Amino acid sequence: MSVGLVASFIILISRKVFTQSDLATLYKDLCDAFAGPGLLLIIISGLIFASNGGAFYGISFLGVKIISLFLPSSKRNKESYKDYCDRKRSKSIKNYSFLFFVGLIFAAVSIIFIVLYEKSI
Repeated sequence: MSVGLVASFIILISRKVFTQSDLATLYKDLCDAFAGPGLLLIIISGLIFASNGGAFYGISFLGVKIISLFLPSSKRNKESYKDYCDRKRSKSIKNYSFLFFVGLIFAAVSIIFIVLYEKSI
């Protein structure tokens, strides 16, 4: 949550929102400040979900095998794909759902400000 708030605060400072007098512009800037971090948090949680499900195991296994081609044969990784997937599953990221819910909260706040912006025009 703190990363999202810091990102929102940086966006607000860059837009000079604390010196604004126009209400419509203020609502628009507040919407932008909460939409960006909210959507990024939702996207990051989706990527973690896909990664935990094994969506990127094949790509990373291929990368490990290509790198091992350039190593001496004694240091090469002789692990099978099944063993690699089992090892990766044991290291999956747990308890990341808070990113999704914090992102939804930021997106909801952004929607509130866009509705206020549309009414103030």
